[in-house]
Amino acid sequence: MSGKLAAIGASYQNGFAIRLPNVDLTAINGELTYLTINGQRQAHSGLELDMTEASFVISENLNADAGYNCQYFRTQATCREDINLEFELNIGIAAGADTLGLPPMPYDPFIFATPGTYHGDDLPNHPGRSLEIHLADQSPTEKFDTVNIMGKSVDDSDPASGKYFKTANNLPWALMLPETWAWPLERVDLLKAYPNFEEYTVSGGNSQILWFKGENAVAAQCY
Repeated sequence: MSGKLAAIGASYQNGFAIRLPNVDLTAINGELTYLTINGQRQAHSGLELDMTEASFVISENLNADAGYNCQYFRTQATCREDINLEFELNIGIAAGADTLGLPPMPYDPFIFATPGTYHGDDLPNHPGRSLEIHLADQSPTEKFDTVNIMGKSVDDSDPASGKYFKTANNLPWALMLPETWAWPLERVDLLKAYPNFEEYTVSGGNSQILWFKGENAVAAQCY
């Protein structure tokens, strides 16, 4: 798997990880697994050894690893610095390991609070790895603090119905898009940059499915 950090908005500091749902930690062949950052092979693969499922931390602090000098990285017209964080994660599977339960790509990419950093008055002080943000309806990892974080503020997660990381009207905490897009400028609500997004979410994804296309954007509100 490979990727790059294209932008960072807001002020909270976060890390980035990828979980392989339903794949046990013991299914990973450590000798064949390695992580490359900006072309340099790392001394560790990012594999979290204190998990049951296989999960890999790409960065514990994206803000620091991105290496930018302006306040908001590529979410302001005045901050157009080059992309400085690219990764490649090569995962080796142990012989005979059970991976039949692994869902299709992109598996489970998620962000988490950088340890030792503030993330709001409504959450535990310095929640660190226990605060995760996943794609809509993706369950959190075993490190997520379901007692003190799930359901806070406008989160309407309901594990019994399989609903995770959404509001009551189905607005998600994270998005996966099938192509490169023009994200909103700093402090611009997504609904102002892409007005059709609300109908898309309220309909459960059945209407306005191309809400993210350039022709449906308010160009002046996008980076």
